[in-house]
Amino acid sequence: SAEVVRQPALGFLHPDEAAQIQEKLSAFRKTPESVKHFELRLVHKDGSFRTVEGRAKSTVGSPHLNGTLLTFHDNTDRRNREEELQLFHTAMEQTEAGILLFEVREGAPEAIVYTNPAWSRLSGDKPGETVSQAVDPVFADTAVATALRESLLDGLARSGDSTFAY
Repeated sequence: SAEVVRQPALGFLHPDEAAQIQEKLSAFRKTPESVKHFELRLVHKDGSFRTVEGRAKSTVGSPHLNGTLLTFHDNTDRRNREEELQLFHTAMEQTEAGILLFEVREGAPEAIVYTNPAWSRLSGDKPGETVSQAVDPVFADTAVATALRESLLDGLARSGDSTFAY
């Protein structure tokens, strides 16, 4: 922490965001009784960037601090996961392969939780029509569904997962 004491706060910001944050802080100083939340990128010591959720709170009038208290929470991993999920979702929506996603749980019927547009074209169902339905009626041959369930439960018991895409 000794390395950052007395350093300009905006020096840690991504260059593209410094001016925007300066404007937000200026506006904040005009209404200091409020707490402001924002997201920005900070420059890490190694030169990489971290996506953080920031919070600004006025400490004007406080006996120990007189200014603005800034706190940050690192959201880099969460933001990266969101971007990966969005990319995965886009791929599932645009593929020509029909995707049926259902949840498998011990002692409970498998429920369909997602179908992509290609599944709707293959099955003739309206988009989302089979979501929340049990898997058995979708597969007319219940022996197939039973064998699939047993195989999945065996694999899931070893992996600890609860979802399977077919």
